[in-house]
Amino acid sequence: MQVLGIDGCKGGWIGCVTDPDFKAVSVLSDTSLQRLIERGAAAWVVVDMPIGLSSTQSPRPCEVAVASWLNGKRASVFNTPVRAAVETADYTAAIRINLEASGKSIPPMSWAIVPKIRELDALVRSVKGTLIREGHPELSFALAHGHPILAPKKSALGACTRIGCLARHGLKIETFDLSELTPVAQTDDLLDATIMAWTAARLSRAQHLSFPEAAAFDAFGLPMQMVA
Repeated sequence: MQVLGIDGCKGGWIGCVTDPDFKAVSVLSDTSLQRLIERGAAAWVVVDMPIGLSSTQSPRPCEVAVASWLNGKRASVFNTPVRAAVETADYTAAIRINLEASGKSIPPMSWAIVPKIRELDALVRSVKGTLIREGHPELSFALAHGHPILAPKKSALGACTRIGCLARHGLKIETFDLSELTPVAQTDDLLDATIMAWTAARLSRAQHLSFPEAAAFDAFGLPMQMVA
């Protein structure tokens, strides 16, 4: 059985695929999320991207739950726009829709990932036979490390701390098969995909935590809930 952790990266997606005991870890890259998941052939997938889009709430209940838990790292939790805003191509119109529905605007950083939110949303509404759940790297790193890692993930200290944390859990970057890693991926993309694979392994063993514990569901029955 394989598990797969996924993060968005420049030009597409990066995936860390492994057995739940981390004996053999490979890294995949693809411009298509569906193709990446098919190539990973995993029964359990955790992706760092919103699943389940609220019609009226931004932030969603899961983002509120995670932000309140991540002391010192709340800024790492983005507010996902409401579904109607995500489905709108024009940024100005999307802001207006989001303001009317939730009272919140849409920061540029949140809008930048909207194309990937759309891609994932279409996929999870159609995929069969694979469990795909939403994760959050800073949340999973906090659980794996014992407390939130405050050093920025793009800093040398932040990267080294996260690499050390992964190694303590059996995910040693130097042993990974990186032959299919896209050259445009950043180190933090790889680390985020890897901690999502750690989370997927926990999910496969029913050892994960859920935020919030009781999921809210969107109009299509998708859970608005993060796992870690």
